[in-house]
Amino acid sequence: MINRISRHKGILGTMVFNHDGIAIKSSLNETTTNFWGSQIKDIIKSGCEVGEAFEEGNILAMIRIRSKKYEVCFVPEKDFILITIHEQVDEN
Repeated sequence: MINRISRHKGILGTMVFNHDGIAIKSSLNETTTNFWGSQIKDIIKSGCEVGEAFEEGNILAMIRIRSKKYEVCFVPEKDFILITIHEQVDEN
């Protein structure tokens, strides 16, 4: 799965974590992977809380964080959390 996703244009890295933030697989270096692993619980928890505020029982499907240069996508699944980091596409 990581290899297939990583081949898409603009993808800089792909990581898979368990729900405790421990890396299962990563295409990035250890320092970057550990950074995102340490952030994952708080980001997913915040996303779930926002989703619940909109609709009780709402299940979080994805969180996207965008900057001018990068986008990070978090996709929580039952057994793992997928994170992709990619360059922003210039839409002009």
